[in-house]
Amino acid sequence: MLRILTSVALAALLLPGCGDRTEQPHGHASVGSSSFGFRPAAGWNTATDAAAPGCAAGAATAATVPVADRPGDFPEETMKRLPPEGIVVWACSYVAGPNGASNFSPATLPLHLSEADVQAAWEGQPNPDVPQYVLWRSANGYDLDVRVFFGTEHPPAQRLAEAQTELDRLEVPLDTETTTGSAADSPPRAVPQVHWRHSLSLGRPYDGSLVRGVRFPAEGRTFFTWDPILLHSPDRPWRRYGNDRLVRIVLRVLAGYAHAHPDAPRVGIGDFSRPHGGYFGPKHASHQNGLDVDVYYPRLDRRERAPRSAAQIDRRLAQDLLGRFLHEGAVKIFVGPNTHLAGPPRIVQVLGHHDNHMHVRIAPGTRTTPAAYTAPLPSERIALVTAERENRLIAVDLRSRRVLRRLRMPDDPQNVEAYAGEAVVVSTRAGAVTFVDPKTLKVRRILHGFGAPHIAAFAPGGDYVYVSDDERGQLAVVLGRVIRRIFVGYGAHHMSFSPDQRRLWVALGERARSIAVVDTRNVARPRLVGHVDPRGLAHDLAFTPDGHYVWVTYDDRSYLRVFDARTQRPVATLFAGSAPAHVRFDDASGLSLFGRYAYVTSGNSSAVRIFDWRARRLVRTIRTAPGSYNLSIDRGLLATSSLTDGIVTVVSGGRRILSERVAPAARDVALAVH
Repeated sequence: MLRILTSVALAALLLPGCGDRTEQPHGHASVGSSSFGFRPAAGWNTATDAAAPGCAAGAATAATVPVADRPGDFPEETMKRLPPEGIVVWACSYVAGPNGASNFSPATLPLHLSEADVQAAWEGQPNPDVPQYVLWRSANGYDLDVRVFFGTEHPPAQRLAEAQTELDRLEVPLDTETTTGSAADSPPRAVPQVHWRHSLSLGRPYDGSLVRGVRFPAEGRTFFTWDPILLHSPDRPWRRYGNDRLVRIVLRVLAGYAHAHPDAPRVGIGDFSRPHGGYFGPKHASHQNGLDVDVYYPRLDRRERAPRSAAQIDRRLAQDLLGRFLHEGAVKIFVGPNTHLAGPPRIVQVLGHHDNHMHVRIAPGTRTTPAAYTAPLPSERIALVTAERENRLIAVDLRSRRVLRRLRMPDDPQNVEAYAGEAVVVSTRAGAVTFVDPKTLKVRRILHGFGAPHIAAFAPGGDYVYVSDDERGQLAVVLGRVIRRIFVGYGAHHMSFSPDQRRLWVALGERARSIAVVDTRNVARPRLVGHVDPRGLAHDLAFTPDGHYVWVTYDDRSYLRVFDARTQRPVATLFAGSAPAHVRFDDASGLSLFGRYAYVTSGNSSAVRIFDWRARRLVRTIRTAPGSYNLSIDRGLLATSSLTDGIVTVVSGGRRILSERVAPAARDVALAVH
């Protein structure tokens, strides 16, 4: 994605002394200025914070639109509203240290946009139409992180020139202490200080909370921390809280690694969890209860920053680092598909978007019992139920069995999905998709403009939502708003992502004669790559947790087929009960207790069949209310909704803990944390 602007025309337009740009007397002003920021100019709004966290001399924003963020903050909110003709420039300064020269190229002011690295898609991108132009330079004794954002992916020459003129107005004070000293004068890095306390991890890594979390230090002799959104070190403090056991394990691994490789550069440590856990934000679906940490692979060029691609990884050192986390008892380590790192398959798993870091997860430990870990506090568990005849979304508390709220939805709410702290309701007749906060039970936003949307599916990474529109045969990609639509085939209905987020299978109809296969390696820009013959009228489908197989249920027969995801051919047949049937798998996220089972409903048979999906063996059958077609699974907790009787049934450990009639008809159900 990164490339250097080398256009001759652009260079002629932007380089000093070329083109029509008028030279500004900025050189002496930048050197002699006493404060960091942009000089005022007509048509530009500026905001500066001289004490911005992590920015030694301050941070500043300049924009052709009103600045919606606090002074000094990364302009995320401003970019969300950026029109096509808009420009935002953000600058942050750091104290240049002994390692600064390897990360920031020496430069003199003003900085030149023609030398920027251009990234059309980037981590944390709040608006898919906004590319970033990155300039990492060292000037006036400071390391400067300067970024220019445009409201269109291909800004015209006039906008480029306007941005360059604003760059000319950036003033940076002269840090005399840094510029007159040397790296040798810098004090040695102190031993990191940690305020230890016993931590408690509640819930699961992607649906939990953290009690008495421990903050990981900003840097130490063996490590630096990296902010994946702002792309600089250190990582912001609120992103560095973990279970005390995880913090000890990471420090122990780093110490052993440094002892074994004394000449290796420091290791980059990324995000842990928020201070009290919970939903982290759009970058992470997990990282919610203090048991996850991102560890950046060592780079071949020894630079202390995140690799941009797997080609920059020192695989020998990365494999050694991975092995040390295995030795410490990691239960899951996700690595990128191009890293070629190895380990026990049940622990070391390939997952998209992990080519620059490994995601390490540890077990809950002795202070969090398996029961506490596998089920959040009962008062937090809710079932979200769509009542299409009433145009409501009903929230039911699982402990008290009472209805918490009946939210009005656009006409004909049918499907509901919940994941990573968000719920999505699809209203078919209204052509609308509603986003709901499960914790506050308030509507966040409603998207209109669909034909006949039916099913929503969260991408495994948690950032994107796909919506199938059977009337138009489209798949809509949603990131806050609809950012892309692709044609996959009329009748687009039930769908399932592969766990590594590289493939999506879409049944083209409730009685589908074809299944569309979509390449989702670039989740923001999916593309149709083929079709699968389901060998019958397919109704629902789901990838197995290992991603090797797809289970397909039917509308015209009482069995399901297991397809090989690679060859796209059936390899097994299992009895599923009266059609139509739906299928889901329990997502264990590394827990040995769950993740073994497939759940198949048969609403006409009033039953849910539970299979050991690896052995393809029926384990047990659970009775449900008649017409219970749809289901939701959450760490062994099973919920079904009855379309004919309006009854919601919830089963835990084979025991029915809820069976309540909540509406005349209950179309769909999703389990969530309130």
